[in-house]
Amino acid sequence: MAERLKAAVLKTVSGETHSGVRIPLPPPSDSPLTLAAIGILAYVSCDLLHELVGHGGTCLATGGQSATFSTVHFQCLGGWQPGICAAGIVCNVIAGAALWLIARRSANRSIHVRYVVWLAMSYNLFTGWGYVVSSSLSNSGDLANAFRMAPAAWHWRAMAAPVGVLFYVLFTWIAAAQMRPLIGPGYPARLWRLILIPYFGSAVVASAAAALNQVMHAGPAITLAVGTTLGSWGFLLVPLFLLTSRAAPAPAPPAIPRSLGWIVAAVLVAAVFVGVAGPGLRLH
Repeated sequence: MAERLKAAVLKTVSGETHSGVRIPLPPPSDSPLTLAAIGILAYVSCDLLHELVGHGGTCLATGGQSATFSTVHFQCLGGWQPGICAAGIVCNVIAGAALWLIARRSANRSIHVRYVVWLAMSYNLFTGWGYVVSSSLSNSGDLANAFRMAPAAWHWRAMAAPVGVLFYVLFTWIAAAQMRPLIGPGYPARLWRLILIPYFGSAVVASAAAALNQVMHAGPAITLAVGTTLGSWGFLLVPLFLLTSRAAPAPAPPAIPRSLGWIVAAVLVAAVFVGVAGPGLRLH
């Protein structure tokens, strides 16, 4: 009798009924505040990588002088301007590819680390390839400025746009594949929660920083901030890739519980990002 009762309990815990039919279990309970905090950290790292490491690093490496910097722009005096303009995009693409390799080897890491790696990877890839597409089509922004200094610039833009679309779709599929182990089987509500909370949370922080911009007008700065956050529409395609996939579901992962460390780190980083980098710095 005791053995039969134990077997029945195990089947119920695993989501299997007495008749052997599997039923979906309630999704793990995630902390919205922690999801938003991790999303803010991932976005800020992507933004600073683009502006400071990409544009700023290339400016110094090519003999230029840093003039102004904010969360949505970097101005360099002198240096190799085509390379400086394109360097932010290149930096995001390389970082995104490197984080993809890390994500594939992080199965034994904590759920918080796996999640922040996934978000940082996605932000970098969507920002980098998104810039390639939008800048080529609109003839404005980083890549268009780089091409503008080359002969027959529209030829380069015409070639870059379809390449950007191809890689954007490819890396959206890759982001979806890397998200599958984080959500487990049959949890579409959790999937949207893991995506939309950091998606909108980072947009709020980016817009708040841009609204304080004193180096350029707040209106264009907010437009740029929204474009790099809500404009990363690859995040919204990830659920469509996953919910229509016929791949075998991954085992149910643990929830992402409230973590005071991640929340405090996000508050401190957001405060510096909005209060210091937001208004902009005049470096020369």
